[in-house]
Amino acid sequence: MAKLSFTHFFLLALVLSGISMIPRTVNAITRCRDVLNRDRCELSTCQQQCLQIHNGNGVCVASSFGEYGCVCYYTCTGI
Repeated sequence: MAKLSFTHFFLLALVLSGISMIPRTVNAITRCRDVLNRDRCELSTCQQQCLQIHNGNGVCVASSFGEYGCVCYYTCTGI
């Protein structure tokens, strides 16, 4: 009888540890981007505009034409 009780206890502990390892739903942060200026980019201006418009991070990104454009990366809301 003692072995049966130990077996039940061991199986219960195993099931509970398995349940505790199931990942919980996480509110993932979604990042969005907005092209503020396709033709040219001055980093300080790009950063300032992005911060004012989206509270994000503005960066200069090279386009296929050899020019740099201002792209704003920010945290999306309502998605």
